Amino acid sequence: MNFFDSTSQTVASVVGGLVNIFQDNSRESQQLLAAQAGIDIIARGIAKGEDRAKKAVAQILASLEEEVGKIKKIFLILNYDKQPVTLDEVAVINEEITKAMGNQLEYSFVIGQDFSQGDNLSVTFLLL
Repeated sequence: MNFFDSTSQTVASVVGGLVNIFQDNSRESQQLLAAQAGIDIIARGIAKGEDRAKKAVAQILASLEEEVGKIKKIFLILNYDKQPVTLDEVAVINEEITKAMGNQLEYSFVIGQDFSQGDNLSVTFLLL
């Protein structure tokens, strides 16, 4: 199985539950729906301005403080509205995740436009 097959299978296995999860913006509801969809933990960081990617990931890592060492596989969702995600921001997210969780972590990500974000960058971790 090549990388693209693996990634598309991961996306396909997660997407079914995502529509319901993200229709409700409360974190408690998102976590409940994620659990029902077979996703362990959902964490989200939202930031804007300079270093928004680093700030968003820092929020997530702080909320996952005890779990960070146990995480082996994640699916990232990057959402923006007015200010698109840049390749530099993707590199910062990769660097911060690798620094906190190590090189053995497997992850895939998608980037999408969410018209409710304004100038924010929203980074969501789905722990698989």
